[in-house]
Amino acid sequence: MRVNSTATGRLGGVDRAPQQPSMFAKYLIRISVMPFVLVLVLWAQADGVPARMAALLRYTGVENPAPGDVAHLADLWSKIQQPGLATDERRLTFREMYLLAAKLQGRDLTASPKTLDGLARFATTIFEAGGRLDLTLPEPRGKLVGNYLHMESMGNGPTPLLLISDLGTDGRKLYRSFIKRQASAYTMHVVTLPYAGSARPLPWPEKLDNAARPWLTQIENELLALVDQPRMKGATVVWRSCDRGRSVQWCW
Repeated sequence: MRVNSTATGRLGGVDRAPQQPSMFAKYLIRISVMPFVLVLVLWAQADGVPARMAALLRYTGVENPAPGDVAHLADLWSKIQQPGLATDERRLTFREMYLLAAKLQGRDLTASPKTLDGLARFATTIFEAGGRLDLTLPEPRGKLVGNYLHMESMGNGPTPLLLISDLGTDGRKLYRSFIKRQASAYTMHVVTLPYAGSARPLPWPEKLDNAARPWLTQIENELLALVDQPRMKGATVVWRSCDRGRSVQWCW
C-alpha cells in the first residue's frame, strides 16, 4: 500500500474536488451524534418534545425508556436551545444529555471522559455556528434493495484501474483530468459512492443499529463484489480522499 499526501490540491495528476458539505457528510454528522442529531437547519422544534424524544430513543434501540429519563432528556434538549445561554453552560448541557442517552443505550461514557468532552465541544461548536437540534426521525427509511454504487468505465488502455471517489464526490469529476490524459494507457472503472453523482442514496434502516454499520457494510460489500469481477483481474485500486485541504491517495 502506498500513501501520498499533498496540500497543493493536485495529486498524481488528479484534480482536487471542491470542498463542499456533501449529503453523505451531513448524514455522517447525524450518525455520529445519534440519538440527538445535528443538521444544518434554521429552525427548532419546541412542541411535543417528550413524545418525539421517546420515539427517537425507540428508533435507536431503547424500547421502553423510563418517563423520567425521557422528561429529563427533553428538558436538556430544550435548555440547549435557550437564546443567550453561555457557551460553557451549553457545552455542559450537551455533555449531560449525551451521558444520559448513552446510559440508556447501555454505554457508560464516564469511562471515556475525553470522548464525551470532545462530543460535547463538537456539538456546541456546530450549534453556535448555526446548526439546530432535530428530533425528526430520518427519511427515507427502508430495506436495502439492489446496488447503490455507480460505476462507469472509460478509456481503452491495456491496464485496468478501479478509481474510487471520496465520500460525497462524483468520481467522474474527481478523476476527469486524469481520465482525459490517460485514456489510451488505462481502462478506468470509476466508482462514485452513495450521495454523489449518479449513485443512489442509501436509505436509513427501519431501526438504527450503529454496531451493524448499515451504510459502510453495504458499501464494503459492493466494492468487494466489484473487485471480484473477472474484468478487475490485475487491476490497481485507487481510493482518493480529501480532508481539511489535504489530499490522500491510497493504492493497492
